[in-house]
Amino acid sequence: MIRIGMLITSAVLLSACSTSNSDGSNSADNHSENYGYHYQCSDDKTFQADYLIEERGALVNVDGEDYALVQVPAGSGTRYMLPEFAQTEVAPINLYTKGDYARLEYGLDVFINCVNQ
Repeated sequence: MIRIGMLITSAVLLSACSTSNSDGSNSADNHSENYGYHYQCSDDKTFQADYLIEERGALVNVDGEDYALVQVPAGSGTRYMLPEFAQTEVAPINLYTKGDYARLEYGLDVFINCVNQ
């Protein structure tokens, strides 16, 4: 039952990534502008995110690639992760947030000391 809920949530999150503009162009072409949060991290790493409160998920853009993450229980702050059934070349993907601060685990690469700009 939980898997079905995660599948539906991921489908809703991913549908937000592929909308078209009124001029017919794909909004993913300018996707970094479509995200509400722009994080600057140590080692000049950056990523963008949007949080979907009702869907309990996050849309994350790293190196031009979009990922739909689902919210999972966290001890402090908020944690989002890539669903286990997601088909992607990068895994795991985990996002930890608290206030304006974030930490992103992107495969073997870890984005630390990230602050929303």
